Amino acid sequence: MGHRLEVATRWALDAHRLSDRVNNVHVFIGGCGRSGTTMLGSALGSASHALVTNESQFKTKLFNLLRLEGERERVRQVFQRVFRDLRFKALWEFDPAYRFDDPGALPDRPAQAAALLTLDVVDQYAAGVGREGWEVWVDHSPDNLRHINSLIAMFPNARFVHLLRDGRGVAASVLPLDWGPNMIVDAAEWWLHDVAIGLAAERRFPDRVLLVRYEELTRNPAAVLHRICEFTGLTFCAEMLFADALKKPAYLGKQHQQVGKQILAAQSEQWRQSLSPREIELFEHAAGDFLSLVGYERIARSDAPVAGKFEMLSLRVAALIRKSLNKRRQLIRQREAIARLPARDGSALSLF
Repeated sequence: MGHRLEVATRWALDAHRLSDRVNNVHVFIGGCGRSGTTMLGSALGSASHALVTNESQFKTKLFNLLRLEGERERVRQVFQRVFRDLRFKALWEFDPAYRFDDPGALPDRPAQAAALLTLDVVDQYAAGVGREGWEVWVDHSPDNLRHINSLIAMFPNARFVHLLRDGRGVAASVLPLDWGPNMIVDAAEWWLHDVAIGLAAERRFPDRVLLVRYEELTRNPAAVLHRICEFTGLTFCAEMLFADALKKPAYLGKQHQQVGKQILAAQSEQWRQSLSPREIELFEHAAGDFLSLVGYERIARSDAPVAGKFEMLSLRVAALIRKSLNKRRQLIRQREAIARLPARDGSALSLF
């Protein structure tokens, strides 16, 4: 009886502390995938009292589910449904416990309830990586700006960083991977769409969203990181220049190779060697004037031909084959990563 009371008292204190943390100035980095959001998150996570985690798309899933009529009364089931996700388990490498059995422990408003559930998962993760004293959460999920209204409802004092990278660099980075676009034209459209969302977020919330260019970050990291810290309230430290605060899971394999390495300017121009001249032409045709509108110079010759029917058909067939192979590769990668992880009771984690 005494032990149960002690555990309950300790959890009540933890819940109160988490409620206070909801109003802290948490930092959400967003932008098109492969724009350096993970590298920047790993850099900012070196700040004192900051904690960087892996991507956390679950936070807005929780919010959206709790807003549905009837789901509010089934919070435990919602929590368990969200955290059965294979990708979460592979990225975060642990199985979070639901700790809100007391009906009065969660606020009535879905945004506040989702924020508290999210921060409790973050807190459990922090305990596992030795960062129990964290106060500011740094999250680098690329889709953060797409959900900016929800995130502001959940975390009222949040600050956002829109990381913008030359779309040709994004394409060169994503095309070899087992997720994302599978052909250069689709990569251009993907970049256009996500950058447009970020620009809209900047315009709607100019006091909350800071635009940072990947090329400036890699060319002059100390100055750019100082500017970000001033905007977010974080304290700059020299360790940020090596972007090594993130515990990178085995699931990511060779992705995010710049995490844990010194931020260098050479990273921003590698696409010039990685993409073929024809791929650059096709990207610039697909992106049109948007490249120059956001400050990037077109380099393909002005009379480069657009893709004809047969060339597009060839590209589409190759993309379909690559997509099929990539789905298989991704599933294998997820299962291999999860199979290595212990559950809370010491057994293997369930895949379903």
